[in-house]
Amino acid sequence: MKQTSVITREKMSRILDELYTALFTAGAQNISMNIKRWDDGLSIHLESDYDPALRNKVEDLARFLKPEVRNTAFEETYWALVGCDRTGEDSELMLVGQMVDSADVSVEEHRIRLCLFKKYE
Repeated sequence: MKQTSVITREKMSRILDELYTALFTAGAQNISMNIKRWDDGLSIHLESDYDPALRNKVEDLARFLKPEVRNTAFEETYWALVGCDRTGEDSELMLVGQMVDSADVSVEEHRIRLCLFKKYE
């Protein structure tokens, strides 16, 4: 379990990086974060403001984090290509949606709330 939790922590670190980047791109000035370790995985809770003129970016983020079908092969491909290919500004967020086991996203007038969970591998 120790090795698997290290792998999961590394993945969650990269997930956080992508989320912060997306939120700052959407005009965030204040991002709050809470990470919790559970027996079976890690959860991340983020809350942020955003620029209302960039709401479309926030709505894209919400859509990307909740894919209709989760394909674990995407996650494996992502880790094989990390740092080697950037096919578009949103491609990483779509992959984050494939990497997490669950996502709850709430987009409000000037705020977004994200709750993500990743099981230990």
